[in-house]
Amino acid sequence: MYNKFLFFLCFIYFSVGAQQADFEMARSYFDDARYALAQNLFLDQLTSGSHDEDELLYFIARCSNYLSNTDTKYWYSLLLDDHEYSSYHDLAKRDLSFIYFSEKEYEKSVALLSNINDERLQDDEFIFKLAYSLFMIDSLEDSKLHFSKVKQMGGKYYSLSLYYYAHISYIQNLYQAALFDFKLLQEDKVFSGIVPYYITQIYFSQKQYQYLVDYAEPILK
Repeated sequence: MYNKFLFFLCFIYFSVGAQQADFEMARSYFDDARYALAQNLFLDQLTSGSHDEDELLYFIARCSNYLSNTDTKYWYSLLLDDHEYSSYHDLAKRDLSFIYFSEKEYEKSVALLSNINDERLQDDEFIFKLAYSLFMIDSLEDSKLHFSKVKQMGGKYYSLSLYYYAHISYIQNLYQAALFDFKLLQEDKVFSGIVPYYITQIYFSQKQYQYLVDYAEPILK
C-alpha cells in the first residue's frame, strides 16, 4: 500500500514538473520571437488543462497578434469574457484596444482603454491613444485633458499631443492658448509646415493685423 502511494506521489511530482517545463519552453520560444512554435505549445497545454487557462489564453492571443493571425481578437475576447478577475485582464484590454486603434475602431478602443485600472499600464502611448480616440469620436474636452497629460510627460508623443491640444483650442476659439502652443511647434519637423496657417488665422481672427503682416511677410519672401 505504501509503495503504491509513493508511486502516486512520484507520478504527480514528475507530471507537474513536465508541465512546468513545457510552459517554460513555450515562454522561451515566445521570448525569442518564435511565436508559431510558442503558440503550438501553449495550445497543447490549453487542451490538456495543464496550466492556468488565463495565462495561456493571454500568450496565445499575443502570439496570434505578433503573427497577424485573424483569430487574435477571439483569444483576447475569450480571456476577457471568461476570466474577469485574472491578473492578465487589464493587459488583454490594453492589447485589444491597441488593435482596435490600429483598425480605426475608436469607440471600441475608448471603451477598453477607459476601463483599465492598472496605472502601470498607463504610459504615454496608452494616454495618447486614448486621447486621439476620444478626439476622433468628437469627445473634445476629454480628449484635450488626456493630450495635456501627454504634453506634461514629454516623450515621443509630445509633439503630436501638443498639436492636437492646440488644434482643439483653436476650434474652440481659445485663440491665445492655441497661439501659445502652436508657436512651440514652429521648429518641429512634422508640424512646422502647417503651423503658419494656424498662426495667421489666429492673428486675423483677433484682428491683430500688424502682427499678421509682420509674421507672414518673412514666410512669403
